[in-house]
Amino acid sequence: MTKRIAALIISLCLALTAAFALAETAPVVYTIGTSGSFAPFCYTDENGGLTGYDVEVLRAVDEKLDDVSFEFKAMDFDGLFLGLDAGSLDFISHQLGKNAEREAKYLYANEPLGFTSMNLAVRAADDSINGIKDAEGKTVLVTATGLPNTWLTNYNAETAEVPVTLKYYEGDWVQGMQQVVAGGGDATVAPAVNIDTAIREMGLGVRRIPEALYTVNVYFIFAKGQEALRDKIDAALVELREDGTLGEISVTFLGGDYTRLAE
Repeated sequence: MTKRIAALIISLCLALTAAFALAETAPVVYTIGTSGSFAPFCYTDENGGLTGYDVEVLRAVDEKLDDVSFEFKAMDFDGLFLGLDAGSLDFISHQLGKNAEREAKYLYANEPLGFTSMNLAVRAADDSINGIKDAEGKTVLVTATGLPNTWLTNYNAETAEVPVTLKYYEGDWVQGMQQVVAGGGDATVAPAVNIDTAIREMGLGVRRIPEALYTVNVYFIFAKGQEALRDKIDAALVELREDGTLGEISVTFLGGDYTRLAE
């Protein structure tokens, strides 16, 4: 064997070794389903880039984890769980609370990424409603399957002297508030952040009742079988909460620290 051939063999072996090492250390890419139109949590900015509280938290998590990399896929809300079912998404982020039906089918994070304060929104000029007691006997818009419907149904059964009239609507939080402005109901229930954003950025003629009806922790939801990924993200969220990063992102996008967890 000539020295030249031997040198070529050695070079080839070194190149193969380097390639194998790179393959072993290359991060695994996971696909996250989110929304491009759910400001201020996950939305497309003026430059066409995806941003928002959920998105930037995930980017901070990505920086913590050397062995994983995240790829975002923006879609309508209805497509998120379909993507988990089809295997095209590894997990989703859309300010989602827990419910029994989802817990039976999917894998929730153990560590919340924050909490949502759910408040009444009424017409700006309506000073007759300043708390849930004032809403008794009036019409509150809710979606048929949402937590506000469940909460108000329980309120009617357990507390109300005069039941709140529940009227169902289809659509997102903003559409519910728009229907209130149009006279389709006296109030609706929405996250405080979304109410404030609709007032500030859309000029929507609603007023947020300061006292929260309830608060709920929100989580990433994973496809079954993603326990290892879930545990890595849980650990990163703990670190980001403790070092103040989550709070900083929350103040930037939500206007306050919504990382204190609900009991």
